[in-house]
Amino acid sequence: MNTLDRINRFVNKYLTVFVLLIVAVALILPGPMSVPGRVSFGTMHLAGRAFAFSLTNVMLMIIMFGAGTSVSPEEIGHLIRKPLTLGTAVIVKYLSMACAAFAAAKVLRLGPELAFGMILLGSMPSGTAAAVLIALAGGEVPFGVALCVISTLVAPIASPLLTLLLGGSWVKVDFVSMVMNITIIVLIPVVAGILVKLKFGERLTNFRRILTTLSLLSVLLIISNSTAPNRDVILSMESLAVCGAITVMYVLGVLVCSVFARLMHMDKPRTYAMIITACEQNSALSVGIAAGLGGAAAIAIPPIIAVALNFILATFLTNILAARKG
Repeated sequence: MNTLDRINRFVNKYLTVFVLLIVAVALILPGPMSVPGRVSFGTMHLAGRAFAFSLTNVMLMIIMFGAGTSVSPEEIGHLIRKPLTLGTAVIVKYLSMACAAFAAAKVLRLGPELAFGMILLGSMPSGTAAAVLIALAGGEVPFGVALCVISTLVAPIASPLLTLLLGGSWVKVDFVSMVMNITIIVLIPVVAGILVKLKFGERLTNFRRILTTLSLLSVLLIISNSTAPNRDVILSMESLAVCGAITVMYVLGVLVCSVFARLMHMDKPRTYAMIITACEQNSALSVGIAAGLGGAAAIAIPPIIAVALNFILATFLTNILAARKG
């Protein structure tokens, strides 16, 4: 398993490079790179709506299950002991990023589909890389992990609701379908992972190494599946505006979370944890959700670009906070 550990550390360290490489290959060879995106394991019909077990959705479920197995009993206990503080922080996380995405789309005058893609991105739960970044910045890791868990568990309601309220004027939103998709892709796998971790504990160590490898490969595959079919749209000049909008969203999110942390009288480590957790969006999930929505290909552009750009911005923010932690 030492080989797997070395591979995981290497891919994690150079994840941004791998993301950019996959995007470049998908843009150069869109035909071959689109093939995996057409793989499907069947369709489930529920409440008059269909959920496709596409390769992208299955990969997302693996990522979410792996995230669930990383949650320890101590972190679950932390959730129970601080319900008010954690609950308020989660509300601030969702509202700050979703509203920041809305403001960025308005300021840069993005088209309806791109604006909707920004709202979708801003309405996502926290990314799984947040815990590592919090540790590097000198933040309170248990608090940050607790925020990640809660934001993920409430995502089936919070994400579709915010997308509907803020993005419904640009693109028609099937609220029930989004709830169903995020419940199947996010909630069920995460809860299953948590239950498996509670049942088997440290006996999952070797299995989690394999899950980590699969999760990293899944992220790259999801990016490829979403980039290749949308090559022409991604290479348009509109992508430059999207890069600017994502950066504006991130900066606004940091500022709003900093203000609320001060109002909530948080100490520096907890403030850092809140800021990073709020701004580190699960962009890979938003790519998958955008692909499942169908409709205009432009919707997927902000999530696709954010996979790399969000990681770059998060690393930059982490370095700034780490320099100030003393």
